[in-house]
Amino acid sequence: MTGSSVLVTGASGLLGSNNHGSLAVLDAARRHDVARVVVVSSMVIFRHSVTVTESSPLVNAGQALSPYARAKLAIYYEGMHRVCRGEHISFVVPGAMYGPSPFTDRALQPTLFTGTLRAAIRGELTEYASFPLSWPYVEDAARIALATLDRGRAGAKYLAAGGPDDVLSLAGFCDLGCAAAGVTHRVRDVSLDDLTSDIGPMRAMAGASYATPLIDPSRTNKELGITLTPVRAGVEKTVAWLHEQRRI
Repeated sequence: MTGSSVLVTGASGLLGSNNHGSLAVLDAARRHDVARVVVVSSMVIFRHSVTVTESSPLVNAGQALSPYARAKLAIYYEGMHRVCRGEHISFVVPGAMYGPSPFTDRALQPTLFTGTLRAAIRGELTEYASFPLSWPYVEDAARIALATLDRGRAGAKYLAAGGPDDVLSLAGFCDLGCAAAGVTHRVRDVSLDDLTSDIGPMRAMAGASYATPLIDPSRTNKELGITLTPVRAGVEKTVAWLHEQRRI
């Protein structure tokens, strides 16, 4: 493995598996002299009260964060500690990724955004708390991650995010999918106080304050040479894939 590279995504879920699993991969990369590592993080590490850029301030550590956010923040700081010791680690921070996948059943889990989109098209989702999200098409996010692995700078953060015009609430995103699928069902934007369903860890995101514009990934896209897929086009491709898979 000497001289090769590795992408670390981390396991979703509990603090232990997310953090310790990523640490195990970083340790293995160091033991085998892997030249370059990319850690895939999450937008939860940023403060959203200011427009998110590659150099935005991070959230304060502490028990007020969800276990997921604490794990993502912890592995970022551990990665930066290793960068200071000479390891070449870069970070990719994705937004609300969606799109086709070779692992259809996994992609359509209700906790993943493509699965949420399918649920809305099928009329199974009627409302969601209203807060802004950036929607990167999964192929764009993959290209950003691979470009970072190839030529990203050590210690640098790269945003795998949609453009400034690709910021929508989850309901707005789902409504694009419903329109593309030709169904009349729509999802309502509601306040967090009026929400009748449990949205789990997303509740913390729904209760946060957000800047306008939400995000500016222009530095990432210029440095890596990435042209983004507009969210409407990405949703149309995703709906076509759902039809091909006979899932809607």
